[in-house]
Parts: sequence; structure tokens; C-alpha cells
Amino acid sequence: MTAALDYLLVEDALPAAIITLNRPQQLNPLSTGLMRELTSELERQGKRPEVRAIVLKGAGRAFSAGHDLKEMMDRSLDEERDIFAVCNKLMATVHAMEMLLTGRFVDAGTAEKWGLINRAVPLERLDGEVMALVQELSKLSRYALSLGKEGFYQQVEEKQAEAYRLMAEAISCNAVAPDGKEGIAAFVEKRAPVWRGAS
Repeated sequence: MTAALDYLLVEDALPAAIITLNRPQQLNPLSTGLMRELTSELERQGKRPEVRAIVLKGAGRAFSAGHDLKEMMDRSLDEERDIFAVCNKLMATVHAMEMLLTGRFVDAGTAEKWGLINRAVPLERLDGEVMALVQELSKLSRYALSLGKEGFYQQVEEKQAEAYRLMAEAISCNAVAPDGKEGIAAFVEKRAPVWRGAS
């Protein structure tokens, strides 16, 4: 079943939840309203134990054209800061600067090369590739994935030494947790792991 929100379509395709940016006529611009609704929906879906992966899509011919420039017109400096604070995207500094200065769109192949996306595939293979990744992730330990994501997001804004410390802590905690021990044992014993999902 698909639920229509103001800016999004949300569909259960368990073990995934599919969230589609749904302003295709405007190329799904990242307005403040869309970003807030998306943040809220990501948080809601993240709390559902049956959802193992969240797939983000864009309706129409583009995932997103970027910030909603119409929304950004006639804003104060603080209002502009608010828009960018809501977005808070991560991308390589050099490429982010080029996109910022030129305002050029980038195609999927370029985005992949720049490290903005994991991989680019032909449109006719996209849904199959996404669901294959969802299935792969759904077979992994929820605890290890959660711990890894938490460590990753904590370290992205830290200095390198602190980042290494944070990730070392996350990896160490995982290694001594029941699922971490099971993963190690399964690898050594050349068998499929049996996850318990407990910390």
C-alpha cells in the first residue's frame, strides 16, 4: 500500500520501505518542507523493526534538481542558513565547490565517479539492483548494521584521529556482542550466521 504525504509517496515493500520524492513536474526540488517531511519519515521508518532498508527514489525523470531555488528567493541570511541546515548533505569538498560555483547538474555516471552515489546502473535494472541490495542487507545483523551506521554518522564530522577512535570503538563493541561473535564464528566455520539481533 502506498501512502501519499505532502511531498512524498511512502510504500512498504518489506523488508524495505520505499520513499519517493513526489514533485516530478519541478524535478523534486529539495524545499524545506520536503526535507523536513523526509527527515520525519526517515526517522519513523527507522524505528520500525520490520524495515531493514529504506529506498529513496525520485518520481519522474530526475531524482532531485537540488535545492528549491524558488523557495530561496528573497530570504534573509538566517533563513538561508536554516535551509542549508535542514539539508546538511555530505559530498566531497572539491566537487561540492564546483557544483556550488557553476550550478551545473550532474548525471548519474558523474555522481558515481565523484563518490556522491554508490553506483549508477541503467534505468531498466535500477529497481532490481536496489531490491537485491535490500535483500543482501536484510540478511545481516540488525545490531551490527545499527552500530556501524551510528559510528559512521558520528565520525563523519570529526577529525581523522577522533573518527578512527569512534569507528574502532564501534567495531570493538560489535566484535564482543553476540551477533559479532556469531559472525566471526560463522566465517571461521564456513557456515551461514544465525543472528540473534541482541546487544
